Amino acid sequence: MPIADFDYKAFATNLAQQAAVVVPPEISKPDKDYIVSLVLNFCNMSGEALYNDTEFKYTADSAYIITQFIGEWTFHKAIDLIHGKIPRQHRDKILQQIAFTVFEIAKQCVKRNMPQPDMIKIVEVHVQKAYQKALADLQKRGALTAEQAKTAAKMSNLDDMSRQQAGANASDTKLLKLVSFAMVLRSMPHDKAYSIIEKFDKEDADILNEYMKMDGLETKLDVSVVGKYLEEFKMNLPAPTKRSMPKVLNRLKKLVNNDSKKYVLRLLEHERPVIRNFVNPEDGVQVKLTPRIADVVCNHLEEKIKC
Repeated sequence: MPIADFDYKAFATNLAQQAAVVVPPEISKPDKDYIVSLVLNFCNMSGEALYNDTEFKYTADSAYIITQFIGEWTFHKAIDLIHGKIPRQHRDKILQQIAFTVFEIAKQCVKRNMPQPDMIKIVEVHVQKAYQKALADLQKRGALTAEQAKTAAKMSNLDDMSRQQAGANASDTKLLKLVSFAMVLRSMPHDKAYSIIEKFDKEDADILNEYMKMDGLETKLDVSVVGKYLEEFKMNLPAPTKRSMPKVLNRLKKLVNNDSKKYVLRLLEHERPVIRNFVNPEDGVQVKLTPRIADVVCNHLEEKIKC
């Protein structure tokens, strides 16, 4: 009984067109045409068989899913055979076996009303078994050498595309983080913002500079995404240093000892009296500074003494 709203011919054409766009660039024109033609033909044949099936009533959704499985696995395994340098005369039979396997297994999954994620896993397992068996059979018949079969067996265009997609996703995430950070930098004084940008590598610094100058940047971003990354920045910032005056004074004591005292006093010759008195108390009475200022003075002396 025909399946309502299941236009398998248009769907097969669409899958073939999609395949043509994502064929790897190293694939030759004749092999690319071969792949696209197989996807179109196998999807048309499987779609027609489902459309005219009298034993089970498929919905349009389930028929589209089965047909898509046929197209996707035909595409991936055809590329694996080409990358594996399997001669053209052996490819057709292997791909026919794989398409038949996908068709039968996917139909069983649909009839058992399996969730689509489970269907994907089960179909993949059976595809890989059929692929490996076909290569092993060719090797047994002497049509392939052991090395040819082994090389082809290792190929996985599906994994290659997944890695590429993961890389693209990682790049997108990095860009969003840089753009979000550019928003933070826009709120800072320019000299401070650009001193921070200088610490990035050139490629990232160029991106930050570009988005720092963009008009209306805040209106071009998804607020929830930016908020997520700004929260990450906040969580990864080092915790504020708790300054303790006894600790600062202990550092100062180590800096200003009998050996270094004359040198330190020369460094402070042009400093304000309150700073000089803090480092070298007159009559043993030390000027009181806030822990923050005292810490800055110690840091300054440490840097100078190291030089």
